[in-house]
Amino acid sequence: MSRPLKSCRRVLLRLYSYGVTDISSLEGSRPKRGLSCHSLPVLECLLSSTGCGAQNGIHLDHIEFNELFDQGFARPLVEMGFDFVRRTKSLRYLKGTRDLWIKRIDGKWPHPGLARTAICFRHSFLRPVSSDDPDSENLVVDDFPRKLTFEDFDGFLKPRLNYRPENSGRWLTSDFAFGDQSCEAVRKRLRTMTRLVEKRILPWVGAITENTELSQISKYGELAWCERRWIEDYEAFLAAQS
Repeated sequence: MSRPLKSCRRVLLRLYSYGVTDISSLEGSRPKRGLSCHSLPVLECLLSSTGCGAQNGIHLDHIEFNELFDQGFARPLVEMGFDFVRRTKSLRYLKGTRDLWIKRIDGKWPHPGLARTAICFRHSFLRPVSSDDPDSENLVVDDFPRKLTFEDFDGFLKPRLNYRPENSGRWLTSDFAFGDQSCEAVRKRLRTMTRLVEKRILPWVGAITENTELSQISKYGELAWCERRWIEDYEAFLAAQS
């Protein structure tokens, strides 16, 4: 794609993320940075003929997807009490000892057209696998006993999620193949993810106690080294509370 056309797509996606779908309404308005009157026909063509998505060989890239991700998913979660994890697209919800991360696993070289996410939960006093510091902010997925996906929380019935031991460095992720979808399809899925966080994931987190997690890991675990450490930490925490 040529540089001018790519610039037009950037502007279009920024407008679309804010709900602007009628480019003609911009005629006569004061041009904004990156948008001039001669760009409008190109933008109109992109909006009408491609639906802001993957037709005629035009695909969303990671920068464009992240614009929609921030507007349609991250910002609503920040309003629910989440914070961004440093300068990443991962989000963290910390309330008391309950520590929930919605962790983007894109890596340094993300796969084109694909965003991967893991839903990670721990109690904040648990020692990570990677260190002995429970307060470390440099946590990886393996540092969390619970490694879940959006699909685990989907469906008509309220999920009953038993502990799933995934301690070998391999775990399930929610894979969002956005590269061949329209902007509206991406926005719709982001809205679904947001509702799952609000209606299913946060209530599940709120119901988890230290006692129940100790019981879950003891019953369903595989006695891995990290699980034995977590059990020790739970027992020490509960003993200090009694």
